[in-house]
Formats: sequence, structure tokens, C-alpha cells
Amino acid sequence: MPTPKEFKAKFLYHAYYHLVFKSVDGLLLFGNTSDYDLFLNRFKEFTKGFLDIWAYILLQNHVHFIVRVRSVEEIKSHINNCPAEEQTEAVKKLAANNMKTDLLDGVIERQVNSFMVSYVRTINNRNNKQGGFFQKPFRRMLITDDSYLQQAIVYVHANAQKHNLVNDFLKYRYTSYHDIIRGNYLYIDTKAVLNFFNGTNKFIEIHRLQVEYYYNNNWPSSKIEV
Repeated sequence: MPTPKEFKAKFLYHAYYHLVFKSVDGLLLFGNTSDYDLFLNRFKEFTKGFLDIWAYILLQNHVHFIVRVRSVEEIKSHINNCPAEEQTEAVKKLAANNMKTDLLDGVIERQVNSFMVSYVRTINNRNNKQGGFFQKPFRRMLITDDSYLQQAIVYVHANAQKHNLVNDFLKYRYTSYHDIIRGNYLYIDTKAVLNFFNGTNKFIEIHRLQVEYYYNNNWPSSKIEV
């Protein structure tokens, strides 16, 4: 079945997106605890300079990210400071064509696809296996306003509770909620996220209120649910 158009949004400068990676036939994406760090490290390695991570949750058979595409100036600076031998042909073409928006989507899609291939190859080599385990294409939905962005971040952080993996989203380990509360900048643009929520206390309060409301009302279907 073809992927609906709303799940294949084009990447635009300084725009926000909800990304979803799903495994094939429910295969497990993580074999041990170190795989969670491997996944995040590889994602950041392949998307750094192009995307900032605002939220994530890693579940056994699917992963959610909320990301911000960097501005023209930020991406151009990254490319200028990146050694030529590390630049893909798509990145070189983007720089040579004055950072045209039409070319940006292809660059980011290639970087994300390369991340998926790299992660799968590492896991397969370790386990002496072959074959992919991500559904393709990965899903990406454009976030169109601040209200949607706030709700999407809460939805991602509470996704383990939505799937009844825990009875309280705070108990789930592999989510950026804990990074943000602790002021951890390893993967997340924590300062920007907390500024968006008007500080740590508001961040905590909004999560508590929205999770209580949505889960008491069975979290209605909406554009954030994928």
C-alpha cells in the first residue's frame, strides 16, 4: 500500500517535523541496551548540521522524533566547515546551487536513509544476519504551528504510555523527556525546547496536564497519531 502524501512531507528550511521509523513485521529494533545509544548516535551523526532533535522516544518496534530543520545560514555554515571528502554529491549540489529549497528535501532524505542503512548494517554484522528491518519510506509529517508542535512533543514523550508499555510515561527510560529535565544536551536541543515551553516548570506542568487529559479521554485520533 502506498504511503499517504501527508506522511511524505518535503523538508523545508527552519520547519518542524514528526519523523516515524517503523520496523518490518514488528521486528525488534533494539537487541540490547547499548543499541539505544547506538541508534541515537548514528541518527545524530548522519543528520547533524541539518536537523536539531527536539524530542524522541525509542520503542521496540518503532521510533518517534520531533526535529527542526536548520535555517539556510546554519546549514550553509555546516557545509562550509565540513571537509569536502565527507560531503555527499547531493550536499555538494545543494551548496553549488545557492542552497535551493528544491534540493534540500533530497539531501535530508538521503542523510536519513544513510543513517538507517548504517544502523541496520551494524546490527546485522554483529548478529551475522542479512536484510533490512525498517519500513520504507520513513514517515515525516510537517508540523504547521506552535500548538501542533507542543502537542506532538507531549505525544512523543508519552507514547510508551499510549501503547500500555508503562502506566506512567515518566517510568519509560528511552525518551528525551528525561534528557530535557536533566539539562542534557547530548542529543536534544534542550535550551530551545525549554524556551519554547517557557522553562522547566512549565515543561513539566504542560506534560502532566496534557497527558492526564488525553489519556483520561483515550487520546482522540488526530494528525499527530501515526
